[in-house]
Amino acid sequence: QHVCRVIDANRATRTVEIRASLYRDQDGRAVRMVGGVTDISQRSAIEQELRSSEANLRVAEQIALLGSWRWDVLRDSTTW
Repeated sequence: QHVCRVIDANRATRTVEIRASLYRDQDGRAVRMVGGVTDISQRSAIEQELRSSEANLRVAEQIALLGSWRWDVLRDSTTW
């Protein structure tokens, strides 16, 4: 699995995920390779927005001298 950026036919930059599997014969020689490419541009952009939002929240909490926590009722555990 590999993630990289490519430029499509319309000159737009896209983020793609490449996956491949190599098949070997009984002697260990490569005989076939099967793979696929998936456009993950939207997912990648959303993940970046989330990271940015989380960073902004951390800064805001520090400025306001606040914090946040999460309580998992089923496990009775708290995360600060």
